[in-house]
Amino acid sequence: MDALCDEPAAGIWRKENFIYFDETKLKENDSDILKLRPWFKSVVNNYRELDASELPEGAVWGYSYGGLVISVPIYLQYLVGQCLREGIVIRRTKELKSVQEARKLHSSGQDAHTVINCAGILVSRLGGFKDPSKLYPVLGQVLLTRNSLENIEIFELSDPDYPDEITYLFPRKEGGSIIGGCFRKNIGPGPVVEDKELTKRLIQRATRLVPQLTDTSYKNNPGHIDIVRVAVGLRPFREDGIRIEQDSEHEWLIHSYGAGAGGYQGSYGFSHKVVQLLATRINNSKL
Repeated sequence: MDALCDEPAAGIWRKENFIYFDETKLKENDSDILKLRPWFKSVVNNYRELDASELPEGAVWGYSYGGLVISVPIYLQYLVGQCLREGIVIRRTKELKSVQEARKLHSSGQDAHTVINCAGILVSRLGGFKDPSKLYPVLGQVLLTRNSLENIEIFELSDPDYPDEITYLFPRKEGGSIIGGCFRKNIGPGPVVEDKELTKRLIQRATRLVPQLTDTSYKNNPGHIDIVRVAVGLRPFREDGIRIEQDSEHEWLIHSYGAGAGGYQGSYGFSHKVVQLLATRINNSKL
């Protein structure tokens, strides 16, 4: 995915990623900084541990590394364009009840050689296959703002009153930023709507922790958090993590779902694994 940063139309750019931890997070890890160091520190660019002077109020330790930011609306349009360039036929259909229905949708009119099940949040409503693992939604809420910032900022700062909330900020390539968020597992019935009190908390935390957001001398920022819209949605979690495998009962079915909140981050790796499974299936069908 790093190579896509050199493709302007992809909507991906390189940004430094800063992650901060407070005393509570440190104690949760037996006050052992080794447990807070990321497993990926040897494979990312420019990993370093922060000096005390770089830590925001409330943080006791942190690190940074060279990361990536995806502007999702731009990236999705880029991917659609790549598919069309390769001659892939894209169809809009009614909601499917089973994977068997998906097999009947091939543009040739014949049964599809392979169906890749990427049903996401709707996978629990899709029949025709088995999965012993629990599938469940996790609600997230973020603010899309006109306020710009320089780097990715993630704050692992505990709030006992709101244990399912975390403050993170991502700059958008087209300007503005994303401010989040929350991780709510037990979602009751009813519509998914904005939590206005959470919006207020996100604004308060962001302005306190990242003064640059309202610094009018930085990229002509407004002096307040200027919200374009509040985005609320459900993430498709699976109890045992993402499922990427050949179905044991249907030789024509490959699964790739349950990525939770890591769909975009892991998409290149997930896709690579799916392609490997598909190549194996194609080679076996030639025997």
